[in-house]
Amino acid sequence: MSPRVERQFAFCGYELDLGTRRLCRDGGDVELRPKSFDVLAFLVRHAGKLVTRDEIIAAVWPGMIASDESLSRCISDVRQALDDTEKEIIRTIPGKGYQFSVEVTAVAADEGPAAAATLRPRWRIAALALSLAAPLALLYWFAAPDDRTQSRPYRPSLAVVPFKNIGEEAAFVPFAKGLTSDLNASLARIPELLVIAESATRHYAGKDPDVRRVAEEMRVEYVLTGTVQGNGDRVRVAAQLSNGADGSAVWSQRYDREIADFLDLQDDIAKRVLTGLQIELTHGETARALSLGTDSLEAWLLHTEGLAEGFRFKEESNQKARALFTAAMEIDPDWAAPLSGVAWTYREALRRGWSNDEAADRAQWRELAERCKAVDPAYAGCYLQLGNYHIENGRIKEGIALRERALALAPNDLSALSGLAWQLILVGRIERGLELLQRAKLVSPLHPGWLIATEAYGYQMAGRTDKAIEGFRYALDHGDFPDWHARLAAAYVDAGEIEMAREQARLFVEKRPGRKVADLTRILRIQDPAVTERYAASLREAGIPE
Repeated sequence: MSPRVERQFAFCGYELDLGTRRLCRDGGDVELRPKSFDVLAFLVRHAGKLVTRDEIIAAVWPGMIASDESLSRCISDVRQALDDTEKEIIRTIPGKGYQFSVEVTAVAADEGPAAAATLRPRWRIAALALSLAAPLALLYWFAAPDDRTQSRPYRPSLAVVPFKNIGEEAAFVPFAKGLTSDLNASLARIPELLVIAESATRHYAGKDPDVRRVAEEMRVEYVLTGTVQGNGDRVRVAAQLSNGADGSAVWSQRYDREIADFLDLQDDIAKRVLTGLQIELTHGETARALSLGTDSLEAWLLHTEGLAEGFRFKEESNQKARALFTAAMEIDPDWAAPLSGVAWTYREALRRGWSNDEAADRAQWRELAERCKAVDPAYAGCYLQLGNYHIENGRIKEGIALRERALALAPNDLSALSGLAWQLILVGRIERGLELLQRAKLVSPLHPGWLIATEAYGYQMAGRTDKAIEGFRYALDHGDFPDWHARLAAAYVDAGEIEMAREQARLFVEKRPGRKVADLTRILRIQDPAVTERYAASLREAGIPE
């Protein structure tokens, strides 16, 4: 008899599913950042035991250097999600660590409810009281009130407190106001962030509010505060991002600059603050690499919007992304990133059957990638696109070498890691691809659906069907790319779950009418014909039209 694998847990009215990575209460999802979810999972699996901070960090950030501050943020996130304001669910043991101190019921995934076992901490009274507590009201919902069964991608929520002029020169008051407005407007254009409107925070102007109070009143997770101090022809700006749950600092930076060009200075500081927030909350180190290429806030914002549109993987979004990248390129023609972005849109149009002139689009793809390299030979994105071009036009060895060059230039870049991994999986180097995807997950603060779907496909090709199914389900919970239904359908066929496969095939056909097996295999461009045929057979058996 195989050992029981505990993947589902219940406590205090909450349900924690490690397979689907969902925390639920009263049938609704409770949002948690990926690392915060991992911390909760570790604590739940060790319920009743004292676990040290080092033990948690080793489990949640394996192979990485993580600060105590990172762990404290995650603990605060979890306490907020569980409405644990009195710290009775997660107890802090001063100088030692933490203890998950309420009763947990663990259910083995392979044996069903009959296999339920109870982990019994000492604090039964606290468990009883908390199990009767009112459910947590979510800070915000991404679905409409009548459509809460499908989870939405997590987005950090943020409020900007008006930056305060702390100097004696009144002339810098307008600078502080302008910088606040600039930041609010720019943050609102970043799709990965949920930002409170400037009008809602104006009443904090000139005050020093407690960030915890701001977070509570604005119902956000993070609060950005700042000061402006001018002296003659120089200005000093300090910015700090704080965790609204406990007021702890997440990120802070000081800028000391000449004020020769008032508006350009505002833009420059705004871009630096935005880059810091993206590094901390969304894009990780990729944001730092992108920020180095341009001094234009507008070009940077257009590029950010273009990336968000492109990763929707829809024809109309691809066209929008191309327009946004092109606009960024026109504003700053010496910045390589938009050139790489436009090249990417031509590649996707060719892969997904959106091209009206394949020969012309293929020529544009290569020309733009070459121009990108000419503008900035040290920019990894140039080699990403050139590598893709060569691989997808039959020159696999040359293409992989270019992708490796991109990774050498940007070892912590999400696109460099995940893109090379994808290409390696397609040419049969699956284990190396999965290894790179693990690194990609470490450098990405949030795991976007497309990244986990890429990993799921790698597991599928490696024959690890259970991991593939788990990954595709996660991806569909965090994105709306219809092809993932088809890939999940094939994985279910491989697992022998034909009814589940047919349901996913039905959803794919409903969302992608007219798409056939040949369209799906063309997008993947698997190099081994035998693997392509096996995959096509699974799609056909699931019910995808021939």
